[in-house]
Amino acid sequence: MSAPAVPISSAQATPTAQLSQANAIEYKAYVRKFFDTGDGTLFVIASCYYDNGGMTIFFNETNPGQLSLMEQPPTGAFTNIVSAYVASWTSKFNADKNPPHLTITDGHGQHRVPVRSWNQ
Repeated sequence: MSAPAVPISSAQATPTAQLSQANAIEYKAYVRKFFDTGDGTLFVIASCYYDNGGMTIFFNETNPGQLSLMEQPPTGAFTNIVSAYVASWTSKFNADKNPPHLTITDGHGQHRVPVRSWNQ
């Protein structure tokens, strides 16, 4: 006698994005001027690692000068391999005014990140 059939769904719930809990997160922010007018374009990067693969990390602008580093776990199978990650964010092209620093929030708290010149 065979076991009753168990329905298998191929649809998996998409994990909800949350503040990043990554390891060894570091942030850098630079302004690069492409033209003589305007204050330039702000570039922000985060680098970190997780103990597993398949994560997605990204920035979410919450207010001017304030960003959150978010993570979204993988759906389905993932590897238990230490994996490095990077996220980037770019402001309005050739903004009129850029902040002297940013406040970036992640799962470990708030971080004040100085905005430096691209040429530093």
